[in-house]
Amino acid sequence: MTLSPASQTKSRMRDRFARHAATYDRHARLQRDIADKLAADLPALDAPNVLEIGCGTGFLTRHLLQRYRRGSVLITDIAPEMVAACRANFAAAGNARFAVLDGEAPPEDARFDLIVSSMVVQWFDDPARGLERLRSRLAPGGVLLFAASGPDFLVEWSNEMRALDFALDDPPTENLPGLLREERTTVDYGSARALLAELRGTGAARPLGAGKRLTPSRLRQAMEAFDKRHDGVATWHIIYGRLESAIQG
Repeated sequence: MTLSPASQTKSRMRDRFARHAATYDRHARLQRDIADKLAADLPALDAPNVLEIGCGTGFLTRHLLQRYRRGSVLITDIAPEMVAACRANFAAAGNARFAVLDGEAPPEDARFDLIVSSMVVQWFDDPARGLERLRSRLAPGGVLLFAASGPDFLVEWSNEMRALDFALDDPPTENLPGLLREERTTVDYGSARALLAELRGTGAARPLGAGKRLTPSRLRQAMEAFDKRHDGVATWHIIYGRLESAIQG
């Protein structure tokens, strides 16, 4: 198990995801779709050494184990409960290894032909620096692929919170290196209550707002404004990126 000195924000994030490992699959419809789209970018490799950062319950893991049957896949997450859930889902896979790992502190004694991460980089303390650190762990000719929340993630909800003078912890993912493409997907949740329930069910509660200033009455105001102006519709802004090893094979 390798964990960097965790910030308070990262420790809270790890604990939230740990508490929701059992409910994650039920609420993570978009995360599953994003993993499928990222999998379409996986390179053709024969027997690669692969590192997955932030496996969750295994949406992307499934693709890696099927695609690289002759390789070795190190499957990691910062939350031990997520690692346990993923291990239970893929216990029979002979090419899988599992570990608890902070993605911003990758193994120093190994090099990987492929590093992948789906919907995790936005949780890094410093996403750009974290990506460069991961890139430094690539073997010559290696590739790093990632998907992450973009800076306009859930912009409708963010705007309603800011209208009430609440500071939000927006995904710090502007100007990340290696941008391949971005997409904006609208989802009709029906109401703010349903949107927030979906977020809470996965452990991704950060878009709710600044906790110490968020009173129940102000939260109700934001929810009512969101329902009135946006009819329960919210937009997911997702960015996809690719980085290559600084040392080419």
